[in-house]
Order: sequence, then C-alpha cells, then structure tokens
Amino acid sequence: MGMEKFFDYIKQKSTSEEEYTYEVLMARGFLLDDKRFVLSDNSHELDKKYLERIFLKYNIGQIEGNKIIISNPDKIENIFNREDVGGCEAVGNAYDWEMFRNRQHGFKVPVSILEPFVARYIKAISACGINTHGSCDGNHPGEKLVRIDTSEGGCSCWHKFICKKILSRYFNLDWNRTYNEIRFNKDNQWATYIELNRAAEFLYSNRVEFRKVKTEAMAPLSCSELRHKTNEELNDIFINNVDNLLKKITLQVS
Repeated sequence: MGMEKFFDYIKQKSTSEEEYTYEVLMARGFLLDDKRFVLSDNSHELDKKYLERIFLKYNIGQIEGNKIIISNPDKIENIFNREDVGGCEAVGNAYDWEMFRNRQHGFKVPVSILEPFVARYIKAISACGINTHGSCDGNHPGEKLVRIDTSEGGCSCWHKFICKKILSRYFNLDWNRTYNEIRFNKDNQWATYIELNRAAEFLYSNRVEFRKVKTEAMAPLSCSELRHKTNEELNDIFINNVDNLLKKITLQVS
C-alpha cells in the first residue's frame, strides 16, 4: 500500500516509538508544543474534541486537561483514516490587504475538515500569516493534484514568494505558475506528500520569523495606501520589503 511509504519516512526519522507517535500526530495536522504531547495554541479550538473522538473510536488513548495520553501507540496511524474527515474550509475571499497586515495568523482551520496529507501544510502556512479558503490532497478519483487556495492580495503574494524563493531551495515540489497546485501521478504521489510534509515542518518551525518579516514588511504601508493602491503596486512594495528583511534573518532547516 502506498501510504506505508509515508509512514516509513516518519519511522526513519524517529528514534523511538514515542517520537514516532508525536511525528504522526504532527503530520496529520495536530500541532503540539515542542516535543510535548500537548496541543499548541496555534491549534483550532475544535482540534481537541476531534482528537478525543478519534482516540475513542480507535482506542488510541485519551486527553486529560491539555495533556495527550497514548495508551495504544500501535494504533496511531488510524488518525489518517479518510472516513473521519468531513466538511471543507470556508468558501469566500473577504480577506484583504488590511486584514493581512493586522493579523499575525490566518484564520485557524480545524483538522477535522482538512484532508490528511495537506492538513499539516495548511496549518503551517496559517501559522505564518497566510489565510486559506480551500484545500485538497488529491487522494481520490479524478485529477491528481494537491490544491491550496489562499486568499487573494497579501496572502497569495506571501505564499507565492515563500514557495518560489524559499521552499524551492530545499524541497522538490512541482508547483504550477500561480503556486496553488502541485500535480502528481501514482509514481510520485507519496514522494509529493512526504515533501509537502517536510515543507510544512520547515514553515512551522520558522513561523515566528516568517510572522516577524510579514509584520515588518507591511508596517510602512498606511491604511490609505492599502485601500487605494492597486494589488500589483502592493505586491511590489511588500516583496521588495520582504527581500530586504530576509537578508537579516537565519531560517532553521532540519
């Protein structure tokens, strides 16, 4: 089964059963505090309830307060069961440049409505200040592609810059020209999911730096400029500011 390749990748990078369990939870989009079995404050408020329900269904463990307790780690891979995913991200695009400037975090998305192999990436770019309104991991009949629908304006510009200028240095992801689709076939499907997971890990690990860069790049723009300049003008100003700011920081690559 192809999914085994994905789990084998996580096993190879894990040094213990506990670390493997931790990494599988993260890979599914459950954001945990650094090396601790506690849901991060970057999580959606519904993630705890969803994890409790999945744990109960598959007899994996329980949650006491903020602590995740694993009683049957051999069953942890069941959290990737596609049958337990329902719904979709909010449809709409009312997320303008002013909102992009004023928010540190994109609107948080519950794990329960995110398809398994794109969940961590959506959570990661959200934590970097990018809002999304639709996503798909393509693991179903029909056209095979990962799709990431970011909000227009600053979110789209920021995601495109990160993918084109940063992620392309370290990860083999074949984005289309608008950086919202990655096409794959049966031969590279699992390699694509693994690379997307690696990219998500990198983005989330550097989320504080990415937020700082975004905030400082937007700071010089007044409310009047955000409302009256064209999208192309704002793109150019933002990207120029980001280029200068990134020269002053060091991103961590595992």
